Amino acid sequence: ETLSLPMSLSTIQTSLAGPALVTSGWVFMAYSFMPLGPTQMGKFSDGQKRWGDRSFLNMMEQAPMFLSSLWLHSVFVCPKTATALGVSYLFLRSLYPILWATLGGEAGPPMAMSLGCTFPQYAINLYLTGTTVLKLAFGVTMDSYFGGLPPLAGNFLGVFVTNIAFMAYALGVVGGAQEPIFSKFFAGKKSD
Repeated sequence: ETLSLPMSLSTIQTSLAGPALVTSGWVFMAYSFMPLGPTQMGKFSDGQKRWGDRSFLNMMEQAPMFLSSLWLHSVFVCPKTATALGVSYLFLRSLYPILWATLGGEAGPPMAMSLGCTFPQYAINLYLTGTTVLKLAFGVTMDSYFGGLPPLAGNFLGVFVTNIAFMAYALGVVGGAQEPIFSKFFAGKKSD
């Protein structure tokens, strides 16, 4: 449901309670991740230090994309959809340190973590932003594209399709261009 103006302040607050709770959950999660890395003291392996640093810092790096896409979609498209996808994002984000520690450990994050945890978070951000642009620029909503599916199911299907498309772009198009194109612009030792 889209917010329609004029609305009373209490109606706006009620409509945006879900995204506000998701944002609050994000803040609490960030502060629970922070001690994993930057504040750790003691003798830890390099792998554990990297795990702690990246668990927190990756969350910080992704914050602008997540929070802006969440709130743009909430205000201009649908706060209920933004809330459902925001909760899904937080669930996936909570898996980041767990999957790294249990599946990768000292060796670092496994590819399965990227494919099953990190890329779906990117897809949620892209879907929230993309559906906002479609509505605002072209008057198109995704409800009409999923042939009678309940709105929540249609949005999760949209995220799934976005995930596949972004993985194809990031791993196929850009990944395939690294060696033949981009590496020509950088001299020196190649990284492992």
